[in-house]
Amino acid sequence: MAKIGIDFGTTNTTVSYVDANGEARPILSGKIPTALYFFPEGDIIYYGEDAMSYGRDFPDGKLVKNLKRDMKDRAVKNINGKRWTYADFIGKFFNYLKSEAESKVFKGETITDVCITHPVEFSPEKISILKEAADKAGFINVKMIHEPVAAAMGYMNAMTKREGYIFNPETLMIFDFGGGTLDLAVIDTSGGNAQIPIEPMGDSNCGGENIDRSLYDFLDRDQYSKSNKHISEIDGEIDLNFLMFACESNKRALVGRLNPESSSGMPVMGAASSGKRISMMINYDKWNEEVLTPTLSKAMSLVDKMLEKVKTARKHI
Repeated sequence: MAKIGIDFGTTNTTVSYVDANGEARPILSGKIPTALYFFPEGDIIYYGEDAMSYGRDFPDGKLVKNLKRDMKDRAVKNINGKRWTYADFIGKFFNYLKSEAESKVFKGETITDVCITHPVEFSPEKISILKEAADKAGFINVKMIHEPVAAAMGYMNAMTKREGYIFNPETLMIFDFGGGTLDLAVIDTSGGNAQIPIEPMGDSNCGGENIDRSLYDFLDRDQYSKSNKHISEIDGEIDLNFLMFACESNKRALVGRLNPESSSGMPVMGAASSGKRISMMINYDKWNEEVLTPTLSKAMSLVDKMLEKVKTARKHI
């Protein structure tokens, strides 16, 4: 009975298994974009990197992403004449991961067991959707675990393998800032187990995609100051679908590259049919204050609240 673990993310998902030496090994070259792309007609579906590529270059089809953030019980979408629930979408994505792992790692052996991580703030309804999706994907035994607990277990496992390390029970605070969600949890590792002694906190609308949106809004303000038009008002010239992809890729490029002494151009392409491009220069102060700070301040305010709870509970991080 083969087993895998799935870290189901808003932007990317990772899949791993434990090898014969007890080491966790990634499957499918690490991060897989959490996305499905439906061709405009028929039953052809692409997943992961392929889905994102088709979604960027061929907007006539339907790109489905943000599954983790947008997940709603009983919500239905119609695609190519078929009705899809979130359990259907995620089940298809999980089945893709399962099939890839079976063929490329387990050489045809059927994977029966899966452990799936989820945010601490996930409602019972959302957890139920994940379980239903795992059933639809063909898993038999399904275990759910909080993402911060999984992070703490990984930390403990890594520390115990350090030469000369002697286990000393610790209280950890996990800060998990993802593509769409933020998780904060205090983890007690006494006895070698990961326990949550204080109620965790989370925000399902605080992550990397919020920074993407802030970057888009910044670009929109810059464009409006030049032309007195918002980007969405430039009829037929700007491909908004492509522009949102560009904001994410530019965010990745700018992180770590900007510093207080630098200024960096941010080219953002519009529709290929018109050849229209819009671009701007962004310096460190603007990047930090107008793009990063709105989201990171929200995250750090939750950290402050968690630390107050830690102080009240007389715990030491």
